[in-house]
Amino acid sequence: MTYTLIFGLILLFIFFLVSRIGGKKVESFTEQWHPLLKENVLFYRNLSTEKQVVFQQKMMLFLSEAYIDTVKLELEELDKILIAASAVIPVFGFEEWHYTNLSGILLYPDKFNEDMHSSSKDNAWNIGGIVGNGRFEKQMILPKKALYHGFKNTSDKSNTGIHEFVHLIDKLDDRTDGVPEQLREHQYAIP
Repeated sequence: MTYTLIFGLILLFIFFLVSRIGGKKVESFTEQWHPLLKENVLFYRNLSTEKQVVFQQKMMLFLSEAYIDTVKLELEELDKILIAASAVIPVFGFEEWHYTNLSGILLYPDKFNEDMHSSSKDNAWNIGGIVGNGRFEKQMILPKKALYHGFKNTSDKSNTGIHEFVHLIDKLDDRTDGVPEQLREHQYAIP
């Protein structure tokens, strides 16, 4: 009897641990986001309906795994949508992808300086996004203005959000050298 009770308690404890470790629940895609995605994200707009559903699922998975916070501004729905789209686009062709080297994203109003102060009035405030090192390890810092500009800009194909997520992919091999080790496994993905 005592062994049965101890065994039951151990099983209960293991179940509790597994349920806690399981992570955040992936929320369902908010249908109000579909028109915002179509209006603001050309990549999404060009996908078939079936692929748009896959894109939506990948966005929601990403949002369940990364925390988004802001500095000197309120987080809006479109902010979350554009950040998640920036994360999904570079890895959309991969069956399953998790940014294991990212825990959070800080959204600043505009560019910032080396001390992480934000302002658009001075040329010294010229950092347009970073993937953190040191005290900012596993963090990404993006300026909202550059994030939005990247999705509105159709002329030079420059997109700060996507650019920073590609750096994260490159950084997975502990070197930011322009050749993501993860993509070497998939040679067809390298230009």
